[in-house]
Amino acid sequence: MVNATTEIALRFLAAVDSTITLIARQPYMGVRSEYLRDPLMETRFQPVSGFQKHLILYRPIENGIEVLRVIHGARDLHVVLGDDA
Repeated sequence: MVNATTEIALRFLAAVDSTITLIARQPYMGVRSEYLRDPLMETRFQPVSGFQKHLILYRPIENGIEVLRVIHGARDLHVVLGDDA
């Protein structure tokens, strides 16, 4: 028997997987961020489908995307990613 917390966690994981699959097909669909440091300049973010307060931070690469983090949007993304310059 699955409890409510487990059910929500499974839905969240499925939503993350589905959103990553969508982003991988269209790597430039996410919002481009404005980070100062060169390695983060191409970082994009896309809300997790059905969990709009959670973001997938990624960057397009040659054959798809590189997922950097899945994070709550209320976090200070500049600090989390070390771009506090």
